[in-house]
Amino acid sequence: MSTGIGLSALRAASEAIDATSNNIANAQTIGYKAGQYVFQDQFFRATDPQNPNRVGMGIAVSQIRRPQSNGSIVSTSNPLDLAIGGIGMFTTATGLDSNSKPIDFQYTRNGQFGVDSNSRILNENGNYLVGYPANPDGTINTSTNALMTLDQTPLAGAQTQSSKIEVNLDDSQPAILSTPFSPLNPTSYSQSTSQTIYDTTGVSHTLSLYYQKNDSIPLTITPAAGSVTFGQSASFNYSALQAVGTNGSSAQVATTASSSGQVLQNSTITQVSGSTYLMTLEDKSTLTLTGYDANDVATSVAADIDHFTVNTSRYSIYATLDGNPVPGPTTGSTASGYPAGDSNSYAINSVAQYALGTMAFVGGRNIDSLGGLAGGAESTLALTATTSGATPNNVAFNINTSSTSAYAGSTQTFTNSQDGAPLSQLSSYSFDASGKLVAVYSNGQSVIKGQVKLANFTNDEGLIPIGGNSFEQSAISGEPVFGTAGNGIFGGLKAQALEQSNVDLTSQLVTLMTLQRQYSASSQVVKTATALVDDVLNKLS
Repeated sequence: MSTGIGLSALRAASEAIDATSNNIANAQTIGYKAGQYVFQDQFFRATDPQNPNRVGMGIAVSQIRRPQSNGSIVSTSNPLDLAIGGIGMFTTATGLDSNSKPIDFQYTRNGQFGVDSNSRILNENGNYLVGYPANPDGTINTSTNALMTLDQTPLAGAQTQSSKIEVNLDDSQPAILSTPFSPLNPTSYSQSTSQTIYDTTGVSHTLSLYYQKNDSIPLTITPAAGSVTFGQSASFNYSALQAVGTNGSSAQVATTASSSGQVLQNSTITQVSGSTYLMTLEDKSTLTLTGYDANDVATSVAADIDHFTVNTSRYSIYATLDGNPVPGPTTGSTASGYPAGDSNSYAINSVAQYALGTMAFVGGRNIDSLGGLAGGAESTLALTATTSGATPNNVAFNINTSSTSAYAGSTQTFTNSQDGAPLSQLSSYSFDASGKLVAVYSNGQSVIKGQVKLANFTNDEGLIPIGGNSFEQSAISGEPVFGTAGNGIFGGLKAQALEQSNVDLTSQLVTLMTLQRQYSASSQVVKTATALVDDVLNKLS
């Protein structure tokens, strides 16, 4: 029996040395998980099972555990190297079905990835990295699997659909009343600015806006419906409706709010002297008004005041696209065919130039922005034009000019943006902390192409090691639970980094020396037991 015990000890120690040696050999293997040999004692079931004095029968093989504890994370220069900072394993596939969907899954902590000739991301074993596909809007579709791919397709051009221009117009300049507008004549406009826009094919075009200062027309502010009591700092609501010309007729002075009945909420009025009043708006800005009685313009008695006027600065806005005139709207035009209050025009290639619109300012502020204090419409200019060239394309969009101002100061453009884009080539790929694959293009735009799929197991020590730093599930490990990095139980993802093995080399060397002593001692047991048997046999013979 002693011989059998010794042999079992030799066998167990030998296997434990094998496991420890394998750990030492893989100390620098990325993502490797050290194996721990588990010993188990043996006892025969004696005639008396309750006998506590039974002698053991040696040692037996239990299992080699592989705890999935994390190794140290180190940085690399490869943008496709990935490390998981916590729970989770990369999901890889060894094959594809007829629809090029990944099948036959394996799992690993080794994040050393590259690409094949079809731009598919795969590891050193040729296994494909599995993820979730991205919808066109960049959201992730977690209901299906997809290969993670470095798509090289250029980003299609996008037509400009909206634009925003914020500029201060120098209101100290005189009005231009007798010179017809022409972009070829700098004396026919006060200021100008330009913007690059894109047509349906992503081709760029230069849009130029020209601001021509017009004569001033007073803006009439009338009380809202209901009785109004005037007095020192009395609160009231007003509608900024229309400007009244010298003949009493109305003319549009702002692009939206002048005819939309905007209400100036929570305003207060203070009589300064005579017919001069100070109006304080909701945002604490002030306007100096002239009050009058609609039935008696000359009155200055506060009790009879029911209307106010304030002088405006007015600008007609013209545009060219690649130097060609952009026709303005003719709706609301006078009998001569020009927009009301703006009878200047010119022609290039027999195309009449009309103003896109007329903007009015009080105290340097766009009237529409005053109306916007009540949550009204923004100030916009509608533009519709056809590009020139071998393949003409239509462009149509609104230019947001709500924050355009007219203060007596230098002309300055504060915001000049639009949402169009040209055809753009792929510049780079990168992974974010959630495992999303982000493509960056030459125009600076980024697009999400997919997201890495992670797996976790109830008993990850029950996974079957198959070599190549990979594991397969087993009945002991249970079914995988899938998710994404940084979501739920799963750790975050770090790009350009790798997880080293969790082998503690010093501890493994100490274990190896301990096992060596165990092996030597076990061999001595076998030697002693064999000598005893030989001695007995010699005596019997």
